[in-house]
Formats: sequence, C-alpha cells, structure tokens
Amino acid sequence: MKTEILRLMRMHDCFEGLEEEVLDKIGEHMEVERYKQGECIHQPNTLLKYIYFVVQGSVQVIRRDFQGNEKVLLVISRNNQFGAIAGGVLSEEFPEGAFARTNCTLLKLEHETALTLTLKHTKFRLNLLVPPYETSTKFK
Repeated sequence: MKTEILRLMRMHDCFEGLEEEVLDKIGEHMEVERYKQGECIHQPNTLLKYIYFVVQGSVQVIRRDFQGNEKVLLVISRNNQFGAIAGGVLSEEFPEGAFARTNCTLLKLEHETALTLTLKHTKFRLNLLVPPYETSTKFK
C-alpha cells in the first residue's frame, strides 16, 4: 500500500518537488480512496475533516436546495484538491456535498495532520497554497 500511495503522490502537483524523505513522511498519513461515478465522497451538511487530492478522474461539488433540487457548483479535476481551506477553517458543517463525477482515485489527508506537516515542510505548504481550482470548472 505504501508503494501505491507514493506512486499516486508523485502523480499530483501538490507533491511536486518534495524530497523522497518528505514524501515518505507525508505518505505515512495518506489514505487511498476510490469512488465510482455518482458515489458520495463528502455528505452535505457534515464536517469536512479531510483534504482530498484528485489523482484520477473528477469530482463535482453540489448544493441541494430545500426542495431537493441539485446545482453543480464546481467540477474538480485531476491534479487539484479540495477541502484544504474550507475544512481547515470551518468548525461547522459544510453545506455542499462532493460526489464522483467519473470513476476517480483520491488521496485523503486529515486536516490536523496536514497542518502539522505543512508547518514542518515549507515546500508542501507552498504547493497547497497554489490556487486549487486552476483547472476546475465553476458553475453559476
């Protein structure tokens, strides 16, 4: 599993330029998750406790209104991440849900662990600060 995590980390820009030792340290805390199209990654109105790095496929962020109508707010594609800012800052439930738009492979890192790691590894912190939705599609 560790070999797979490191291989997937090397495929994502947030880990670009990190030394092998740093990749190993971060990789110790990562989990791989795979979702089929339509599966829920993050339930609406729940705490967002993780940063998700999209390695393969795409994810859509959806908001449901009181009548149950869904609106796609954002499509997050390969090489982007979500949850770093929203989950790290908010201690409240996150109203939007995240669902696999296509079959996808994600790396998952818990927020508190990520905060500790970014304080120890400057390059990782700077990589996370790059606008996460450069190649994402926003919907109005």
